[in-house]
Amino acid sequence: MKDNHGRIFLLIVCAVIIPLLLGCHNPAAQGSIPESGAGFTIKPKTPDLKNYDVIFIGENHISSQNFGIELGLMQYYYSLGVRDFALECSFSDALFFQYYFDTGDEDCYEFINRYSAAKRITIFNKGKAEFYKKIYQWNSTLEEKIRVHGFDIEHDPYGAGVDALWFFILKNYDQIEGIPLFSGDGIWQRAGNWYRLIEDFRTNQARYSNISAPDMELMKKIIANVEQGLLANNWNFKLSQKENQKRIAILREQFMAENFRKIREDTGDAKVFAIMGYNHSALNGKAIYTVNESQFPSVSTSEPSMAAVLKNEMNIASIVLRTFGNSSKWPFIVKIKGWQLSEPNKSVYKGKWPLD
Repeated sequence: MKDNHGRIFLLIVCAVIIPLLLGCHNPAAQGSIPESGAGFTIKPKTPDLKNYDVIFIGENHISSQNFGIELGLMQYYYSLGVRDFALECSFSDALFFQYYFDTGDEDCYEFINRYSAAKRITIFNKGKAEFYKKIYQWNSTLEEKIRVHGFDIEHDPYGAGVDALWFFILKNYDQIEGIPLFSGDGIWQRAGNWYRLIEDFRTNQARYSNISAPDMELMKKIIANVEQGLLANNWNFKLSQKENQKRIAILREQFMAENFRKIREDTGDAKVFAIMGYNHSALNGKAIYTVNESQFPSVSTSEPSMAAVLKNEMNIASIVLRTFGNSSKWPFIVKIKGWQLSEPNKSVYKGKWPLD
């Protein structure tokens, strides 16, 4: 009888003490989430997914320290059930990211790098390109794949916007002719006019009548996102440069907030993990125009940032990757050691995918 009591006591001790010991060594329990053996710490603690609708990660786009931290956080929140991941990119960009992360298509990967290098060399850099490769490698091991969303405006409608229309929709409809921006063999013309295509799409229903319902819905979304970019970046020559910059900054934040609401709506209010520039993620931030400070100094406005707009509609855990934090803007911080710049991404790809 004494032996049985001793065994029962030992089992109780093990059941209580061992989980406590494991918790003490569990990095997530302390706010530290290891990735590939290298840990980092979120102060004051790791946001509990149960308390939030979305997780925002605010970064300085050119820092090489972002990528290991962000991948670690993506993997951590995936393990808690997050499947929807949003990037500060256009709707069309997100289509190509999803295609690459799902297939590992090397032409698509080179297209992303080539397009990125030409368009935003200070933002999309070598570290970022390697980051995308690691996301693909991780996603390829998952039984349930990640879903990618873009919430930014289309900054370059003659880039990814046209490419996405062609690759994901129009190349499958040889019988459609005369679409503005496209020649008979489907190769888009840079000299074309998006405004003509938008007007044609809305007024010439017969031309697009053979497009399937899902493809038509996708085409509407691509065009709507391009329109946002055209509206936001439409320079008003009656206004000063500073006034134009303020207008662009305000419209962009408003469109980004609108697009993020749509992501939540389309996913059935699923939990979303989103990566963006730290100003967009600031809960008390303001719309700021920043493109190239050597040519156009930053211009601040009195209007709210995307996160400042959305914080009244959803519970946001805003994590910032910075050398210092401001708890009123970002309640959670991962401290990094200065801005360690990543090498520029120099693509040598000579192909024409997705247009070849």
